[in-house]
Amino acid sequence: MTQSETDAARTPVASRFPELERIDQLQPDQQIETFSHVLDELQRKLDDERR
Repeated sequence: MTQSETDAARTPVASRFPELERIDQLQPDQQIETFSHVLDELQRKLDDERR
């Protein structure tokens, strides 16, 4: 893992996914969609790191 990848991994989730900052303002179905998107992206990054 490079230094920039390590720094990105340590970046707070809310900074990496700014849509989480307004999650309480969204309708429940939009919250689920937003959380799903964030989890998908985090899973993709984990999968990339494992390769």
